[in-house]
Amino acid sequence: MTDPATSPSKAPSPLLSLPGAVAGDGVDAPVAAHYGSFNAEQRTLESGEGFVDLSHRDVIRISGPERLTWLHSLTTQHFLQLAPKEWTTALILSPQGHVEHAFTGYDDGESFWAHTEPGAAGPLLDWLGRMVFMTRVELADVTDDWAVAWRSRADAPTYDLVPRSELAAYAEAAGPACGLWAFEALRMRTVCLPPAPSCSWARARPPRRSASSGPRRATTSWARSRWRWSSATCRSR
Repeated sequence: MTDPATSPSKAPSPLLSLPGAVAGDGVDAPVAAHYGSFNAEQRTLESGEGFVDLSHRDVIRISGPERLTWLHSLTTQHFLQLAPKEWTTALILSPQGHVEHAFTGYDDGESFWAHTEPGAAGPLLDWLGRMVFMTRVELADVTDDWAVAWRSRADAPTYDLVPRSELAAYAEAAGPACGLWAFEALRMRTVCLPPAPSCSWARARPPRRSASSGPRRATTSWARSRWRWSSATCRSR
């Protein structure tokens, strides 16, 4: 039996015809894992250039005058004062606090557009549909019409929603194509590294003592914390 969690749910992206494109595995098979040089593509994204084809992700649309207050009541995110075109990520949790669904999107003033994992739109919309009751909202799976891309920019990297029929034209205008591997590496690097561009947390050493100093006593700074912000461990990102 085919495992839907590891099998592609969509037709291959037209961008797999770009030079050097190598398809991903499992659910990522419809898009390129890389275009011949994973390291070069990661450097391109780090420089603020290029884009990543994420057109295998599912896209949903939530319309209706009560959509933001409704999402605010159901998810972990604050939707009441969400500015137009401001991207945000929301989670839907179980009563035990486990993540059941996750999506990223923005509101354009008339609808909230979101993308989620490949194959996840169906279960997400089923769950949301059970929560509608008398709320004035409308739900739609628009994956067949809209594709997701991620564009690296020096000022503010961003997701783009692109009409699926215009994906090839978008690729020509957005700059060098970079693969999913470079995107994931950059994303994890951004999440895992410390926030400062040139310094890191380092474990503080306990105070030295001489042989005649008697039992060790914790100094004030050591007692407060065993970790300190150290310029001695600065490194370039």
